[in-house]
Amino acid sequence: MLKIRINLIALIALWATMYLNGCKKYPKLTNTPHKLSIWEIDDPPGLNPLLTFDATSTEIRPLLFQSLLNFSYDDYSLIPVLARSRPVIETLGDTAMVLHYKIRPEARWDNGRHVTARDVLFSYKAIASPVIAADYLKPYLQMVDRIEIDHSDSLSLRIYTREIHMRAEASTGFEIPILPEYFYDPGHVLRAYSFRELYDMQHPGDQALIKWGERFSSPEFARLGDSMSGSGAYRLQRWDQGERIVLEKKENWWGGEIRDTGNMYFEAHPEKIIYQIINDQTAALTALKGGQIDVMRSVKARDFKSLLENPGYRERLKLFTPPMLAFSALGINMKSPLFEDRSTRQAIAFLIDYDRLMKDVMYGFAERCIGPVYPSLKKYYNDSITPYRLNPDKARKLLQMSGWADHDGDGWLDRTLNGEKTDFEFDFITNKGQEEREKVALIVQENLRKAGIRMNIVSLEWGLVLEHLFNHDFDMMYISMVGDPAPEDYSQLWSRASRNGGYNFVNFGNAYSDSLIAKINRTLDEDERAGYIRELQVLIHREVPYVFLWTPENRIAIRHSFRNMHISAYRPGFWPGGFILEAD
Repeated sequence: MLKIRINLIALIALWATMYLNGCKKYPKLTNTPHKLSIWEIDDPPGLNPLLTFDATSTEIRPLLFQSLLNFSYDDYSLIPVLARSRPVIETLGDTAMVLHYKIRPEARWDNGRHVTARDVLFSYKAIASPVIAADYLKPYLQMVDRIEIDHSDSLSLRIYTREIHMRAEASTGFEIPILPEYFYDPGHVLRAYSFRELYDMQHPGDQALIKWGERFSSPEFARLGDSMSGSGAYRLQRWDQGERIVLEKKENWWGGEIRDTGNMYFEAHPEKIIYQIINDQTAALTALKGGQIDVMRSVKARDFKSLLENPGYRERLKLFTPPMLAFSALGINMKSPLFEDRSTRQAIAFLIDYDRLMKDVMYGFAERCIGPVYPSLKKYYNDSITPYRLNPDKARKLLQMSGWADHDGDGWLDRTLNGEKTDFEFDFITNKGQEEREKVALIVQENLRKAGIRMNIVSLEWGLVLEHLFNHDFDMMYISMVGDPAPEDYSQLWSRASRNGGYNFVNFGNAYSDSLIAKINRTLDEDERAGYIRELQVLIHREVPYVFLWTPENRIAIRHSFRNMHISAYRPGFWPGGFILEAD
């Protein structure tokens, strides 16, 4: 397989310009240990890297646990972490691949043992096993057929796939956290099974395997520092629920030996990294202004604009707006009787006042997008597609084509569906406590009301929102998706196979779109694959399963005395280990 590198040249050039325009002579660095305090809005459900996938835990994870590869915050290329280098990849005919990985000889666990190929194999088996709920990671390993350890070299392994897949390197190297077998499976329970036996197992009957799964899934492995072991630079020192999570730098961490190679994942400057849990964003902003926290990301757009306009805060804070690998959109259930017709969905897209949304909700800290590909990914983004714009006349014609009109003169559109007169009225679901989403809902509600469409706003707790999503129990919903620099597997969000239990919430797809996705996944040549991705965007734009609003800019505020933060589009937007404190 060709090595896949994300082409973000334009984005990198933009950031280079920013840094050059704002560069200064940095003062002498302090030699005293320093702490870094980062705001988080809520506690993660846990820190077991195979069982939790919320935003907070995934941001903390690389400081505690490492993968073979990860993405550079600076240029978004895959770089080696536990691996000595990126894998050598071979294709086996037209149907399979093999990836050759070698582990760094310096890499060690907390007890001084080397990280070996057996630890990698154990981590894969743990995810594959049916006795733990690693559901978010397991699909990445579906392509894996077997894993072979080189018995003459404990640091070498080969991963064989069942198919040619453009995401093989990212899925096997980046997605999988590597855990120490000696710590998490001291009885070598998983050694009794091959990787594929565990992956395909439906009903485990082995009591030893079941007990291993219960132990691994226990709260202690998710919340207690003494019950966690990783190869990262930090360990969990304490966790005060609802207040703070404290990470402490390890003494004599193995990565210090190769810290000067330019690889950011071996930068671990703060002695402690403290995640301050403050549920109220206004209170968090007050803490930032008062110096109680050092870093705040996702500052409310209105508040960030005020910081930029205040000379005093510009002196005390460094303010950054990197683009995010994310999009926000209005998801439309294509199986809803109201929205089954494509012309109706297109009409909705022409009724939205995007300029007002950009101004009143995002305060300009966003960029319009036309589909699921981020505009910063120039190679894949189809800039030949014209975004939908507010055009009530065009919307009215499309609605008339679909049979919508005010037949009874009550001021609201209606049509006959399944033999019955049906008003154009539906529920718009969003989650509670999200000011940005609530403002979007109110503006969209007003836009549609002018066209004779009644939209009821339903605000639910996040758990209930997810329930409606996965059950396809909605008409329209506000949805935000956050990604990473890895090549996108569009089957997860857009294939018909992902409708039940997957992430195809809007019921998009047909035979043609599925065939395009299959071509994207098995095409290793980047230029050829880019053509298929652009074609998929044309189809999505025409069918309007989502009304795409924007890809946002992150809004990051950092205390002025720090540098070397690796500001990035890659979530969370900075690398905590890189922060260096300047002398006053």
